[in-house]
Amino acid sequence: MRLIGYYFLLAVCYGTSVFNIYSISFDDYPQGWIGDTALFVKDENGGLRLNAPEEAGDAFLFSPSTGINDAVWNIRVLLDFNPSAYNYMKIYLATDGQEEFKNGFYLVIGTTHDNITLWERIEGEDHLLIEGAEKLLNQEQVALDIKVNRRADGYWKLEVNIGTGWITVGEAFSSFGFGAKWFGFSCHYTKTRANKFYILNISITGNPYPFNITNFQVVNGYTLLFEFSDTLSSTYSQPVLRGVNFELPSIDNFVYGDGFNSSKVELMNLLPDIKEGQLFISGWCSKNGQCIDDTILIFSYQSPKVLQFYAEGYYDLFLSFNLSLPEGLLQPDNFNIGNGNIKVSEILDLKQGNYRLRLNRPIGDAEETICYIENLTLPNGDVIPYGPYQLYYHEAAPFDIVFSEIMHDPSPQVLLPEVEYLELYNRSELPVDLKNMILSINGNKITLESYLLFPNEYVVIIQNDAVTSKGRYIPEKWVTLNNMGGELVLYNPSGIVVDAFRYPSVLESDNFFKQQGGWSMELIDPDNLSNDLSNWAYSTNNRGGTPGEPNSVTTVNPDFSGPRLVDSWLENDSVLTLAFSEPIKYENIVDSGFSLTSNGLDIERILWDSVFKDQVRVAFKTRLIPHKIEKLNLPSNISDLSGNLFSEEHSLLFGLPGQVDSFDIVINELLFDPPVGGFEYVELYNRSGKIAALDSLCIARNGSQNQPEELFRLSDRTRWFLPGRHLCFTKNAEWVKSNFICEAEDQLVELSKFPNFYSDGGVVFLTSLNGHVIDRFDYSPDYHFELLAETKGVALERISYDAITNSPMSWQSASSMVGYGTPTGKNSQYVETSSGQYSKLLELTPKVFTPDLDGVDDFLIVNYTLGIPGQKGTFIIYDIEGRPVKHLINNQTLSTSGKIIWDGITDDHTLAPPGIYVIWCRIFDLNGNVREFKDSFVLGVKAY
Repeated sequence: MRLIGYYFLLAVCYGTSVFNIYSISFDDYPQGWIGDTALFVKDENGGLRLNAPEEAGDAFLFSPSTGINDAVWNIRVLLDFNPSAYNYMKIYLATDGQEEFKNGFYLVIGTTHDNITLWERIEGEDHLLIEGAEKLLNQEQVALDIKVNRRADGYWKLEVNIGTGWITVGEAFSSFGFGAKWFGFSCHYTKTRANKFYILNISITGNPYPFNITNFQVVNGYTLLFEFSDTLSSTYSQPVLRGVNFELPSIDNFVYGDGFNSSKVELMNLLPDIKEGQLFISGWCSKNGQCIDDTILIFSYQSPKVLQFYAEGYYDLFLSFNLSLPEGLLQPDNFNIGNGNIKVSEILDLKQGNYRLRLNRPIGDAEETICYIENLTLPNGDVIPYGPYQLYYHEAAPFDIVFSEIMHDPSPQVLLPEVEYLELYNRSELPVDLKNMILSINGNKITLESYLLFPNEYVVIIQNDAVTSKGRYIPEKWVTLNNMGGELVLYNPSGIVVDAFRYPSVLESDNFFKQQGGWSMELIDPDNLSNDLSNWAYSTNNRGGTPGEPNSVTTVNPDFSGPRLVDSWLENDSVLTLAFSEPIKYENIVDSGFSLTSNGLDIERILWDSVFKDQVRVAFKTRLIPHKIEKLNLPSNISDLSGNLFSEEHSLLFGLPGQVDSFDIVINELLFDPPVGGFEYVELYNRSGKIAALDSLCIARNGSQNQPEELFRLSDRTRWFLPGRHLCFTKNAEWVKSNFICEAEDQLVELSKFPNFYSDGGVVFLTSLNGHVIDRFDYSPDYHFELLAETKGVALERISYDAITNSPMSWQSASSMVGYGTPTGKNSQYVETSSGQYSKLLELTPKVFTPDLDGVDDFLIVNYTLGIPGQKGTFIIYDIEGRPVKHLINNQTLSTSGKIIWDGITDDHTLAPPGIYVIWCRIFDLNGNVREFKDSFVLGVKAY
C-alpha cells in the first residue's frame, strides 16, 4: 500500500494576537513531538504508522499547538481494520495538557458505535458536543478525511469524507474556551492491531485564545485567586485591583502559582459580605507581552457566620451556619461552654449547615450561659467567628401556665364566632416560649410552634382566624373539644406536665341558658390550683367569652379546703389506687408515710400520678387474699398545692373481692317514684361476710315476662363492697344529697346509666354480669303506708336485712322524720333482730307502738317460734270490745320462726284509734294438733 502527500507545518508569530499554522511533513520526526514516540515510525510515504509490540495497549503523541479561535483542523487517518470498542483512535484538537489534561476538545473515531464524535472536557469532566451516525465507519478499512471548524464565538462544525464525498456529521455551540497548548492523538489497540493505525496528514490554522482571565475565585475572605489563559509575566505585569461598588481591603501580597498561569492576591483585612460585587482589574500580562483588557468581574462573597445558636433544651443546642461545613469538620473540642464546665458529648449533622449538639450536663434554667467556638477553620482558610454566643433556656414549670378559658360548645352562637378555642395564661414571672410544648386534648396531641407568652398575658389557641384577639395562636392541626367534657394536658418540652384539667360538660349555674352552649368557661382565680369546678364560671362578658383577654369573672378565690379521698379501686390483685379531690403535693407522698395493719402484706412502692397529680398508686409486694379486709394508713401530712391538709380519716378499709352468692347482697331501699325533676335510687346492703366486686354486679328493671331488661354495671373498675356496708346508686348524686340526709356521702355512687323504674310497680334486679339473680324485689305502691297522702319522693325501706325480699311484711315507707328516705344510712324502719330464743309461742315488741311514721316504734312486731315445721296459722287483732280489727294472716303456712308486722291499719284501710288491743292466733298442723295464744298491747299516740 502506497501513501502520499502527508505534511505537517507549524509557524508561530510572536508579538501579535494571530498565530498562523501550516501543514508540514514528518521528515524530522520525532522532533517536535513528545509521548510514546518509540511506538510510531514514519512510513514510506512520509506519514506515521503505529508500530507497537503485539500486545494490547495505548499510544499517545502530542505536539505544541495554540490554535483554537477561528481554527480549522484538516486530518487524514487510515485504520486498516474495522473499528471496535477495543480498537479506536482519539484526536486531541486542543488541550491544556497531555494525557491527563483538564480542559480540551477531542475526537473519538470508532468504538462500538462505529462513528465519530466530538467531545469537550471542562475541569476534567467530559461532555458530548457532536455525535455522528452509527455504522458510519463500519468498514473493513477506514480511510477518513476529517475537517473541524471552530469559530471564536464557540461555533463548531464537524465534516468527514470516507471516499464518497464530504458530509456534515454535526454542528454545535459551546461557550467554553481556554488557552490551548497541545495538539495530539492516541491509538487504543489489541495485539492484532498494533501496527494498523496510520496518521497521514495534519493541517491546523487558527488563532490562540486571547490572553484573559479564565477563572476567578474568592478562595476565602483574605485570598483571591486569578487563573489566566496563558503564562503570566511578572516582569510585564503591573496588576491593579479596585472595588467598584465596595471597598476592597488593602493588598498584602501577590503570589504567583506554579507555571505562572495563576496568581493569588492576599488581602490585609477580611472582604466585606457582598452580593454581585464589582471588582475592577487590569495590568496582568502574559510572557508574550499580551495584557488583559480592563475588566470588571462580578462576584459574591459571604463570610462564614453563625446564623442561629440557641438552646432547644437543657441538654440540646441548635447551631446553624450560613454554609455547609465539610463532613467531620465540626468536633466537640471546638466548643467552650460555661468556662469549660459543660462539654459537647455528641454532634448530629442535620445537613445544610445545621447541627444539633448534645451536652454532657444541663445548662442552667433561665440563666445566661456563654459559649465560644474555637479553632474552627474551613478548608478554604475562612474561620468561623469565635463568639461569644449567649445561650439561654427556660421551660415552663408546673403551673407556670394554666388553662384559663375553654369554649368547647360554641353553639348556639352569642356574639363570638361559632368556633372552639382554648386559652392559656402565664402566671409566672418569666416569658415562656411555647415551642415544642405538647397540648393534649383527650389524648390527641398537638405540638406547638414558637410563640413567646409573656408574664400575665393570655394566648388563645384556636382552629382558625375567626377570633381576632391580641394573643392568638393557630396550630397546624386542631382536635375537636368534646361537648360532653374531656381532659386537657399541657406538657413542657421535657415532658413534664405544666397544667392538666378535666373540663365538664356543663358548669353549675343559675343561668340555665348558658349551659346550652355559646358561653365559655372561665377560670376565676389563676392562683387557685385546686382544679375544683368552684373556681370556674361561665363568662359574664356579653360576647360569650373573653379570648386572649383578662377573664370577665376574675377575682380572688383562694383554696382553703383540704383534699378529700373521693374514690379508690384496685388495678389488679396487688395495686391499689387512691383518688383525691384535687392535686396533692408529691413531696408529701412518700413510701414511709403509708403503712398497713395487716400481717403478711407489705408495701413495695408508692406511685404518684404526675399528670393530674390527684391519684396515688400503692403497690404491694404480694397478692391480696380474696375476702380479707385490709387497712391502709395514710400519711398525716398529705396536703394540696396550697398547703391545706387532708383532714379526713387517715385510714382506708379495702380488700380483694371474691365470688358472692344469692342473698349475700340485698336490695335495702328503693326510691322508684321520685318527684318531678328528681331521680331514682337503689340502696344495697352487704349482709354477708364476703367482699363483693362492684364491677361484677348489675342493676336492672323488669322487661318482658318480668325478666331483667338492660343490665347496668355498678362500676367500671374493681371497687370493693365490704361486709356490713350500705351503697346507694343513682343517676344524680347531687340531687339525692340535696333532698335526703346522707350519713355517708362516700357510699353514694353516681352512675351515668341507670334504670328508670316504673312508678306503678315493677321489679328491681340485682344480678351478676351473666344475669344470675342475686336479689330481686317485686315492688308496688301498695307497700307504702296506706295513710300517706302522697307517696312521690317516699322511699321503701327494708325492715330487716334477713327478711325475705319479696314479702310485703319486709317493707315499709321511710319515716317522715328523716325526710322519707335514708340513702347510705340505716333504715328508719329497721327492726333489730334478737339473737336469743323466744320462750313463748308469741313475743310482742314493743308493748306500746305509735304508727306515725316518725321512725320510732312505728310497728307492732309479732315474733313467733313454733319449733316444728309444716304448721299453719291465723293471726287476728281485736279491739277492747272484742271486735276483729285486722286479719294479719289467714291459714297460711308458717316457717319455724318469723315475724309478723302490723302498722296500725285496719281491714277498713283506716288507722286504728288509740287504745288497748289483743292479738289472737291459732296454730295447727295436718294431724289436728291445735294451739292458741293471745296477748295484749297498746296502740298509742305521742304527745308533742
